[in-house]
Amino acid sequence: MLPGCSWSGGCSEKRHDARGPVSLGSAFCWCPLPMAYTGSSDGGTLVSQGNIYQERYWRELHQIKTHVIYLDEYFLRSEAIDTKVDAVLAVVSSGSIGGWAVWQQYQTLWALIIAASQVVTVLRRFLPYKKRLQMIPGLRRELEELFLFAEKRWYDVSEGILTQQQIHKLQCDIRERKARIQHQYRASTLLPDQADYLSKAKQRAVRYFKDFYLMEG
Repeated sequence: MLPGCSWSGGCSEKRHDARGPVSLGSAFCWCPLPMAYTGSSDGGTLVSQGNIYQERYWRELHQIKTHVIYLDEYFLRSEAIDTKVDAVLAVVSSGSIGGWAVWQQYQTLWALIIAASQVVTVLRRFLPYKKRLQMIPGLRRELEELFLFAEKRWYDVSEGILTQQQIHKLQCDIRERKARIQHQYRASTLLPDQADYLSKAKQRAVRYFKDFYLMEG
């Protein structure tokens, strides 16, 4: 659901990793990828060619962070709707407001408003935004924990401490954990896609990686 990064370019410098010197121009180099990214709307563009398994892991890391921020946006919007509904119901339920002279002229309209508010009061716990308010905090917390775990392992991935096979297994394990979390909270059914939320989440994710991984742009 959340797009990853795009990659291009190559590198030619040399550096040492845990196994000794390697050429960063080779197809199997182990360069520290974040130092080679430039900021963009899709989360960053790789300008130094790294190991393909490092690249995949970096995309996974970025996607999880974007998803966490996306949930932040979703929760804030849903909470705003809930606050507005509370305010409207509080106004309608006030007996003093019903006694205003203006409503004496529109008694039928006022009666309809009261009836509608009573229906909303009964049904509001079944409305989608209400379910999202109950579901998002737990989903966000578990995805944030998964992101912190994946971010902690990024050093081992980027510095060549892990082999390609180990990186691949680690990413598969992270994907399985992410799938279990999403299934547990039924995120696909309770959270319809929102393009504007996603756009803001991607922008905030870019700022995060730019600030903490010294990305240029």
